[in-house]
Amino acid sequence: MRRNSRILIPVLALLGMVVLPSQARAVVGGTEVHQRLPWIASVQLRDGAHVCTASLIAPQWVLMAFHCTLAGPDLQVRIGSLDRTRGGELVTVAELHPHPTAYFDPDTHTFGGTDLALVKLDHPVTARPIELATESPAAGSPLRAMGWGYTCDEGCPLPERLYGIELPVDPETCDRAERQMLCLRDSDRGASAGDSGGPALTETPCGWRLAGVTSGGGRNVDTGERLSVYQDVSANLDWIRTTVGAGAVSSRH
Repeated sequence: MRRNSRILIPVLALLGMVVLPSQARAVVGGTEVHQRLPWIASVQLRDGAHVCTASLIAPQWVLMAFHCTLAGPDLQVRIGSLDRTRGGELVTVAELHPHPTAYFDPDTHTFGGTDLALVKLDHPVTARPIELATESPAAGSPLRAMGWGYTCDEGCPLPERLYGIELPVDPETCDRAERQMLCLRDSDRGASAGDSGGPALTETPCGWRLAGVTSGGGRNVDTGERLSVYQDVSANLDWIRTTVGAGAVSSRH
């Protein structure tokens, strides 16, 4: 199988506490999330340091970005709290399942393939999972992206509260058919370090569904615009259902 082009976006890795604040790019203009989200998850080291944002998609399974696994296997997940430091359910990670095409090149410190990984928890949780989108959102439709990434260009601490933005799917930036990506573009707002693996939601007739997983982002040095890149969930439903179990995952239009 031919590998997809490597993802060479300036602020990747977007791992939360692994990245120095001076390396981060901000979710400028993002707002604090107040809506209850029982499926939202903070992937952490065992000392509570935030690594990535993620989404509960089945009672014992969380979906995040593959490059989040580079933080190591000794992880825990806090599920269902808008505050990554307290509340919700705190569960130990039992298994990591990278997408079969995902890879990391230690010589160049870049990664490629499909930037997704499934996390199996050591026991099922009581929180309600989010349903998955079965179709890629149309260009121009709104995506609601969330994460615990940095909220300023440099020098600020990683926020404890969840932040989000809403932007339309950009029709030109991503080669969507080839890369299975969704892109958002804005003059000031976008994904930052700590947001990796986090959700991008699309609105359907049945409500908001998980459409994308945060893979990267950065500022265009020529235009100054911020680009945020998300792995398209609908293009990977077969792998998700095979790994988790078709009956365990809920997906609708």
